[in-house]
Amino acid sequence: MSDTPDLMNRALRMAHFFHDTYEGLAASFGYETREETRAFDAMSPNGQLMQAVCARWLEHNDARIRELEAKIAQLEADVCPWCKSKEEGMQAFLKEESQR
Repeated sequence: MSDTPDLMNRALRMAHFFHDTYEGLAASFGYETREETRAFDAMSPNGQLMQAVCARWLEHNDARIRELEAKIAQLEADVCPWCKSKEEGMQAFLKEESQR
């Protein structure tokens, strides 16, 4: 795993988001989280593990993320590659992505 500052910052933000989302949803699934881990601690073993998992996921999916970012940027331009229309182009893009 390449621990670049950008990757690790993204992984930290992602781990924090997952942790907060998990804590926020737990009760609605009838689950009570442990009091000692309710606050995200990036320096704890659990926090470091979450960051490592997120960094691995980001590395694994980074090419696809960049590809989608490029497609979105193209759709935001005046002319889309599918039909020369922003709205129809976005619909075509979403249809294509839903079939993956």
